[in-house]
Amino acid sequence: MQANILREPKELIERLKIVELPYDSPFTEDLVMTYQVKFTRYLRGTGHPIHVSIPPDVVTPEMRVEVADDPVYRARAFLKSATGFSALPASRDWHVKVREFLFSV
Repeated sequence: MQANILREPKELIERLKIVELPYDSPFTEDLVMTYQVKFTRYLRGTGHPIHVSIPPDVVTPEMRVEVADDPVYRARAFLKSATGFSALPASRDWHVKVREFLFSV
């Protein structure tokens, strides 16, 4: 049986669905679109983000080096945290829903 390994961020990005905002949401459509653009840019990045301050006991310098040039690391890490699996579902009809609470500041 062949594993459905995530080979490029696009495979995940195409499956993201931003859940529609309720009418009483404090977030505007523009803010949601901006979030989606920035999140997509993040998923297409390589390795651990350098500009984000992460304590060295959480992400060691060795861990940063290990995935520094991996263009799929962030997308795979998000897929695993969102679904519990690092492989893509076998079904062709799947999506990862991004809900409003993720927009909270």
